[in-house]
Amino acid sequence: MSFRGWLRSRYSPGMSHIELRGVRVHNLKWFNLRLPLGKLIAITGVSGAGKSSLAFDTLVAEGRRRYIETFAPSARQFLERIERPEAESIEHLPAAVAFRADESFSARATLGTLTEIDDLLRLLFARLGQTFCPQCDSLLNARTPADVCRDVTLIPEGTRFVIAFPAEANSRETWQQLGFVRTIEVSSALWVVVDRLIAGKTDAARLLESVEQAMQHGNGQCVVLSELPPTSVMSDTSTKPSVRDIEWDGRRWQPTRYSWQRICFDCGIEFPPLEPELLNFDSPVGACARCSGSGTIEGQRPTKVCSECDGSRLNSFARTVRVATEGMSLTRLRQGPISAVSDFVRQWRSDLAEEELSLVANLFVEAMSRLQVLMELGLSYLALSRSPQSLSRGERQRARLAALLATRLDNALYVLDEPSSGLHATEQPRVLEAIQRLQQAGNTVIVIEHLRLFIEAADEVIDLGPGAGCDGGRVVFQGSVAELSQCAESLTAEFFRRRDQQPNEALTPPSWPSSWLKLAGARQHNVRGLDVEFPLGVLCAVTGVSGAGKSSLIEQTLYPALCQQFGMACSIEPVGEFSTLTGTDQIDAVVFVDAAPIRRSSRTNAATMLSLYGEMRRLFAETTEAKVKNFSARHFSFNSADGGRCPRCRGLGSIEIEMQFLANLSVACPECHGTRFQRDVLDAKLRGLSIAEVLNLSANEAFTFFRGQPKLQRRLKSLKDVGLGYLPLGQPASTLSRGECQRLKLATLLTSSSRTRTLFLMDEPTAGLHPADVVVLVQCFRRLIDVGHSLIVIEHRAELIEAADWVIELGPGAGDAGGRVVFAGV
Repeated sequence: MSFRGWLRSRYSPGMSHIELRGVRVHNLKWFNLRLPLGKLIAITGVSGAGKSSLAFDTLVAEGRRRYIETFAPSARQFLERIERPEAESIEHLPAAVAFRADESFSARATLGTLTEIDDLLRLLFARLGQTFCPQCDSLLNARTPADVCRDVTLIPEGTRFVIAFPAEANSRETWQQLGFVRTIEVSSALWVVVDRLIAGKTDAARLLESVEQAMQHGNGQCVVLSELPPTSVMSDTSTKPSVRDIEWDGRRWQPTRYSWQRICFDCGIEFPPLEPELLNFDSPVGACARCSGSGTIEGQRPTKVCSECDGSRLNSFARTVRVATEGMSLTRLRQGPISAVSDFVRQWRSDLAEEELSLVANLFVEAMSRLQVLMELGLSYLALSRSPQSLSRGERQRARLAALLATRLDNALYVLDEPSSGLHATEQPRVLEAIQRLQQAGNTVIVIEHLRLFIEAADEVIDLGPGAGCDGGRVVFQGSVAELSQCAESLTAEFFRRRDQQPNEALTPPSWPSSWLKLAGARQHNVRGLDVEFPLGVLCAVTGVSGAGKSSLIEQTLYPALCQQFGMACSIEPVGEFSTLTGTDQIDAVVFVDAAPIRRSSRTNAATMLSLYGEMRRLFAETTEAKVKNFSARHFSFNSADGGRCPRCRGLGSIEIEMQFLANLSVACPECHGTRFQRDVLDAKLRGLSIAEVLNLSANEAFTFFRGQPKLQRRLKSLKDVGLGYLPLGQPASTLSRGECQRLKLATLLTSSSRTRTLFLMDEPTAGLHPADVVVLVQCFRRLIDVGHSLIVIEHRAELIEAADWVIELGPGAGDAGGRVVFAGV
């Protein structure tokens, strides 16, 4: 059954709601919920309230699991196995399509592959393209016998011509025995004569038969030799002998070679079959042999562009394929802006004859539709060859959303994780309109959002909370936006009311910079020779539309320049150039906190990331019970194979039961009952608690428990400072929300930076955060500034920009229209 057919079988117009009963995934508190189908639904709440647990770990996981179950068992064994979410029942659930904000990209991905426009262009070039010799650039055409006959009709009437085919030089006697008496010796080759004819006096059937016979015996090749007039009679220079003319039978002949394959007879090069794979840099058929289709030569720092393909990633054959309109190659088309690609494709389509267009009309329609979506989302200045990793967060968000919109499904469930992330206020309405079109096409769209614009546009709002972690997981509110403002328990409603009642609320007076960091001549992407002064000792927000040059300036130029100054390793690529950097004597170190998520593993948690676990194990090893049993700190590790972890679950706390072709079932380990440790290890108590019980403590509880341990308390305080006081120390990182991961990463870096005067560079630290969480984050920033640190953050959220001491705005537009400082000040 097709995907679309399965959608319709699962979704009936008579069904009006998705019914959830007894949902208890992660911190969700066993609640029931009815979600209206065909509507735009916003799920909000503080970070850690359970939004992702409901949207992705329940709805998306169950939708995908059910779809996979419709496959035959023989096919299911090759697919990803998805666990059944913990819930009593989930009914009337359409197939789910997920949009995760922290999804990673392949290093080989481009904007063209991400949106699948590359696939469509490859098909068009393969069907309509012309091939040229990589060495001499002569046109190479595959010719049929009918094509050869059409060319022969252009020979002047009365001219003698010969039909022949190439053969091996030592095969003359063999062909003579087969009846081909006449042959022509050419260099080291042999041409065998099939027929001698006169133009204008030859029957068409005889001509076609002779050409077909020649191509059959010549392995797809034939030669047409037309007689030339004697040079002594003709004075026109065009009749003078050329290097290609031959003498035979007392006459001078001009040979023309044909093949039903693409062959350059002058260079001896045979062109491979023109198929889509030849134009694919991810295929060994089309990839550049030197760089394997990556476009760069790895292992050198900085990484260099491949000199063989000049970064195009394609081999020499693929690079020479061009279409008739303007002689455009796929490489050149990919490197131009999307607006130019759209104009070219539209003109190319209009120039085609009806016969050609009928074969590829659907490909043109699909390609123009996808290009139009990208332009509507404000990405017309980008090139299809751009790597997603070189784009700003907002550009990546819109590019992935464009790919999502291009699927054009109906009766499906789309779940989007904070689609406003990385977007400037001027770009958010465009994305919202695109999402609304998705819903209007007959789909149910769920967005996890904190931005008021998106929440107010929703048909229904679900607010989870009221707090985070164990204090969240409840449905605080469900209803319209108008009703939300009346909900006293909702933190989202509280912030809405606060903004409405005090729209011009006085802001904290900004702090004045203690010193300045001056970067001159910054050059990277659309940032060209820019001079910028960054304040130190304050919170500085760098803002501007997506593509204005913020990441190019901060992440790819300023940060590597500072690493170079302090002799630090830097993994950023590509690295921007600059002329001078002054003022670095005012700081001691630099730390860059990017938007990449932490490694989410069942064995990674707050205790391991903040280096709390080693000190905790040392304290347990010093207890009386541990000394009696001769336990070392290793015995209190759930990661050590020769320690005290449970041998049944290997310290994971759960085991998977093989369900053959169904998804594996994860259950609490029957040996350790989820504690991860052997029973005798749990007998060792520290102030009455076992190691498993301590790992279940929240950061707030652990701060009190470890009184008298300043090293542990200092690290635990960093968790509290970033608003993660509720987080259990042993909670697996794989179960954390994106906002929690972001703040856990920040807390880790804060504890590892013991020196004063550190400059923190951050890429959208508010990503995934509720307005209430942003307040806590700003307070954390203020404490850093108070002890001598400096912060420069790339941001779009109004709450943080308003709290900044200094604002630098790049722009005024994106791409070539950006890259300038349009404002700097308070």
